[in-house]
Amino acid sequence: MRSYDPAHQCLLMHNHDIDLRHRPNCVCDMCYKTANLVSANIRRLDAYRALSSEAFLCSVVTRKHVESTCPHCGRTQTQHKGIYLNQQWNVQNIAFALVLYCWNMEEVDELLQQPDGSSICDAHLPYPRVRLALVGEMRQCSNLSVQMGIENKWRAEKLWRNNFMMLGLFFCAMIA
Repeated sequence: MRSYDPAHQCLLMHNHDIDLRHRPNCVCDMCYKTANLVSANIRRLDAYRALSSEAFLCSVVTRKHVESTCPHCGRTQTQHKGIYLNQQWNVQNIAFALVLYCWNMEEVDELLQQPDGSSICDAHLPYPRVRLALVGEMRQCSNLSVQMGIENKWRAEKLWRNNFMMLGLFFCAMIA
């Protein structure tokens, strides 16, 4: 990943956030007053550039919202369409890049077990991030490491259940 400028790092370390700008076709009072101002369009573009950077998109939850609004902004602001499409591509690939930077299966397990952004009913699952990825249609995140992590989890649970049943049968046989 790229190195970020010190000001950006400092702001993120002190829990600053970036307010998501309204879409270009928003009809609220604030947007209506600044609808055709060049400065408002530039501020919106800068906000989406910041939102689609690797430093900000460490949350996979933010990814889906930003990815869905970038093409819409590109369609309504045709002069910046290429920039918005590039930002959408960056957003789509950040989750895949996070998985690629995992060095071993423990790191992949830790990444997949994070419940942040999952619904309450999915938070109890062994890998709530997998469910979140399925809902968010992030198929490109399913690389070999993720597949092996899920397979290992499935085999370990199945093996443990089988061994527990065998142990129970063994004790029943000893008692009888």
